Amino acid sequence: MNNPLRAERTPLIALAILLISSLVACNKQRCPDFSEDLLGTYAVNDSILVPPEVEWYDRSYTIELTESRSGRHCVRIENFAFKNNTFTGEVFAVEAEIDVDVLTVVDQEVNGDIVRRSAGYFVQDSIYMDIEFENQFGEVLIGQCSGKKM
Repeated sequence: MNNPLRAERTPLIALAILLISSLVACNKQRCPDFSEDLLGTYAVNDSILVPPEVEWYDRSYTIELTESRSGRHCVRIENFAFKNNTFTGEVFAVEAEIDVDVLTVVDQEVNGDIVRRSAGYFVQDSIYMDIEFENQFGEVLIGQCSGKKM
């Protein structure tokens, strides 16, 4: 004899399993579509407004975009805003996401500084991005950075 309650629950269970598997698949794929050709070393120039004297500083340095191993974001940008400390060997790296050619640096705290959400983009072998972070003294530094892949 068939149990009508069991027949009604079967589609609900199948739907629940489908929803859970969809959510798991979405969480695994944080970066929908980006080319690994965007990864690598870039020679960049930036211009940063630095308090308290409120002057613009122009600098040249390199950044390294590598695939993130954190599982939360797509890429890691080492030496973001020229913040590596060569004296202590401390690396300043931020987590970011890439969708096709759009770069998004997510809000995060790195070595006591608060990096604010900022955006950038790629055009062929070049990168363009905004920089915004708050240092350990509460001073907000903003600027723009651009460069070419080496």
